[in-house]
Amino acid sequence: MDPEPVPEIREVLPRFGKLYVEEIPEVVMCKPKIMPLKSFSLQKTEKIQHETQEIVRTQEKIMKTYYEAVCQGVSSTVTQEFNSEVF
Repeated sequence: MDPEPVPEIREVLPRFGKLYVEEIPEVVMCKPKIMPLKSFSLQKTEKIQHETQEIVRTQEKIMKTYYEAVCQGVSSTVTQEFNSEVF
Protein backbone atom coordinates (compact mmCIF):
# COMPACT_ATOMS: atom_id res chain seq x y z
CA MET A 1 0.00 0.00 0.00
CA ASP A 2 1.38 3.33 -0.99
CA PRO A 3 0.95 6.27 1.40
CA GLU A 4 -1.37 8.95 0.17
CA PRO A 5 0.44 11.86 -1.46
CA VAL A 6 0.45 15.04 0.63
CA PRO A 7 -0.81 18.06 -1.28
CA GLU A 8 1.65 20.94 -1.51
CA ILE A 9 0.69 24.08 0.39
CA ARG A 10 1.40 27.32 -1.40
CA GLU A 11 2.29 30.52 0.41
CA VAL A 12 -0.02 33.41 -0.41
CA LEU A 13 1.16 36.96 0.25
CA PRO A 14 -1.23 39.89 -0.05
CA ARG A 15 -0.38 42.48 -2.68
CA PHE A 16 -2.17 45.35 -0.97
CA GLY A 17 -2.69 46.28 2.65
CA LYS A 18 -0.70 45.61 5.75
CA LEU A 19 0.76 42.33 6.78
CA TYR A 20 1.40 41.77 10.48
CA VAL A 21 1.86 38.97 12.96
CA GLU A 22 0.65 39.35 16.50
CA GLU A 23 2.43 37.43 19.24
CA ILE A 24 0.80 37.20 22.62
CA PRO A 25 3.21 36.31 25.44
CA GLU A 26 2.01 33.40 27.51
CA VAL A 27 2.98 32.35 30.98
CA VAL A 28 4.86 29.07 30.94
CA MET A 29 4.36 27.07 34.09
CA CYS A 30 7.11 24.74 35.28
CA LYS A 31 7.46 22.34 38.17
CA PRO A 32 8.23 24.09 41.46
CA LYS A 33 11.72 23.51 42.77
CA ILE A 34 12.09 22.63 46.41
CA MET A 35 14.86 24.66 47.96
CA PRO A 36 16.33 23.65 51.32
CA LEU A 37 15.84 26.15 54.11
CA LYS A 38 19.42 25.64 55.23
CA SER A 39 22.37 24.87 53.04
CA PHE A 40 24.34 21.68 53.56
CA SER A 41 27.43 23.58 54.73
CA LEU A 42 25.36 25.54 57.28
CA GLN A 43 23.86 22.31 58.63
CA LYS A 44 27.32 20.78 58.91
CA THR A 45 28.67 23.86 60.70
CA GLU A 46 25.75 23.83 63.16
CA LYS A 47 26.31 20.12 63.85
CA ILE A 48 30.01 20.68 64.60
CA GLN A 49 29.14 23.64 66.82
CA HIS A 50 26.55 21.58 68.72
CA GLU A 51 29.04 18.73 69.26
CA THR A 52 31.65 21.19 70.52
CA GLN A 53 29.17 22.71 72.97
CA GLU A 54 28.37 19.23 74.32
CA ILE A 55 32.09 18.53 74.86
CA VAL A 56 32.54 21.84 76.68
CA ARG A 57 29.52 21.14 78.91
CA THR A 58 30.91 17.71 79.81
CA GLN A 59 34.30 19.19 80.64
CA GLU A 60 32.67 21.91 82.76
CA LYS A 61 30.74 19.28 84.75
CA ILE A 62 33.93 17.31 85.38
CA MET A 63 35.81 20.43 86.49
CA LYS A 64 32.93 21.48 88.75
CA THR A 65 32.86 18.12 90.53
CA TYR A 66 36.65 18.22 90.90
CA TYR A 67 36.68 21.71 92.41
CA GLU A 68 33.77 20.88 94.72
CA ALA A 69 35.67 17.81 95.92
CA VAL A 70 38.84 19.82 96.44
CA CYS A 71 36.99 22.58 98.29
CA GLN A 72 35.35 20.07 100.62
CA GLY A 73 38.73 18.51 101.39
CA VAL A 74 37.98 15.06 100.04
CA SER A 75 40.88 12.62 99.97
CA SER A 76 43.25 12.15 97.08
CA THR A 77 41.12 9.34 95.63
CA VAL A 78 38.87 11.96 94.01
CA THR A 79 41.93 13.57 92.44
CA GLN A 80 43.02 10.21 91.08
CA GLU A 81 39.53 9.57 89.69
CA PHE A 82 39.51 13.02 88.14
CA ASN A 83 42.86 12.45 86.47
CA SER A 84 41.70 9.09 85.09
CA GLU A 85 38.51 10.65 83.62
CA VAL A 86 40.17 13.67 82.05
CA PHE A 87 43.43 12.17 80.85
